[in-house]
Amino acid sequence: MAADQNAREKLLRFLDQRAFDPILRASPDRYSGDDKDKLEHVKGATERTKQRYHHDYASAEEVRGRYLSWDKFLKYRIDPGYFQTDLSILVNLDRWNALSDEAQQILQDAAIEWEQESYELLQAQRAEEDAEMKKRGMQVVGLEPQAAEAYLNAAYEEAWSRLKERDPTHYDALRAKFFKDE
Repeated sequence: MAADQNAREKLLRFLDQRAFDPILRASPDRYSGDDKDKLEHVKGATERTKQRYHHDYASAEEVRGRYLSWDKFLKYRIDPGYFQTDLSILVNLDRWNALSDEAQQILQDAAIEWEQESYELLQAQRAEEDAEMKKRGMQVVGLEPQAAEAYLNAAYEEAWSRLKERDPTHYDALRAKFFKDE
């Protein structure tokens, strides 16, 4: 039970820091009239949601299962999915270079192992969440192969075009390393 409580607390801290608190800290001074009222309304709803997460959901599973609750807002999902997040481990170059070759190799091996292990864990979590959303009534629309390919290409191109608009400096090099044009 202590492990689940620890996991619950970590999830709540993450949600507080990344979802709830940034909204609650938004300054109404930057807005005028109607927008200020809308912000206050959103802040009130956010505070109530934050409190519900802290007081009504007793386990990490409940917190995770309720966060975003896509099935409350959406009744259909188009597959294949295209969004995936990546977590990076950054190491100061001077500190890295100060490590022995053996220490660097241990860290590299652990990172490679964790990359595969975390992918498998996230796939299992995705399958659980998918089953739960379907159980709550979400319908999945699977695209035919040709349509799926066009859908994915459009999604990927949108992300790449946004990157290029923001800063084209390393666009070509990044695209060559991280994306296969077919």
